[in-house]
Amino acid sequence: MNDSEILSVAEKLAASLDVIVEDKQAILKNMRKTNCPTITILSNGNYTLWIDKYYIAYSKDGKPDVRYVFVSQHHVSEELTEICNMLKDCEPSDYITLSGIREQMREALKSMAASGEDFYLAESEDAGDHRHIELSDEPWLMTLCPKCASQFYDTPSQYIRRTDKSFKETCDYCDSRQGFEYEIVRV
Repeated sequence: MNDSEILSVAEKLAASLDVIVEDKQAILKNMRKTNCPTITILSNGNYTLWIDKYYIAYSKDGKPDVRYVFVSQHHVSEELTEICNMLKDCEPSDYITLSGIREQMREALKSMAASGEDFYLAESEDAGDHRHIELSDEPWLMTLCPKCASQFYDTPSQYIRRTDKSFKETCDYCDSRQGFEYEIVRV
């Protein structure tokens, strides 16, 4: 996709979120910087929207979730590398957000492989009117060893409980010890 097409997708998303895009030329100029493209960040107090030549994403203010609407192959590779490094040292409260982004990047890679394109664009129902969508407060399922689970117990923004799954698997947090599946719910 070229810069104008990316901006068109961003404008449609901005309109659905009631985020005002005031200076389209400035956004295009930011996207076309050759050495280091600048990210344009727009907000209306309810949503924050990020526009870059490599991705378009948004989040509901006050919620940790980030949703990608457009992502380039360049950004997927960069983001997956960064997330792998960040997951090793992140706080439990950040783990869910980073894991969600990682899953979106993996889905984008699968979509790109299937389509032969070097970018991922969310389906129209995912990229359309987002005002009715509440970003996820659904429980997050994770396999945690006892040591990693203990870090989640002391986080005031969420609570944790073990599911009925009775067998052990490799911990999703440390990726080394064995543990049980837990449900983590944001408060």
